[in-house]
Amino acid sequence: MNKAVRQNWQGQNMYVAIITDDSEAQPLADVLRQNLPSPLSYARVVSKGLPKAVVAEDAQVAAYQLNVTEVKIVDTKDTFK
Repeated sequence: MNKAVRQNWQGQNMYVAIITDDSEAQPLADVLRQNLPSPLSYARVVSKGLPKAVVAEDAQVAAYQLNVTEVKIVDTKDTFK
């Protein structure tokens, strides 16, 4: 499966849905549009127990350039229309 993903993975026509609280939707959309780092966040109790390898990997993922071309915020009441 990993071989197939490496050979076929591309982002030219990929769509991603992110479900979040209303208060976080616009700030996240702005970060994505500007291609800025988007660090992961954890509850304090979870972050205290994370292995250093996970924290390091999270930093790499946060800095990955997505080159987003469009962001659309959809209200939950219009999600499955």
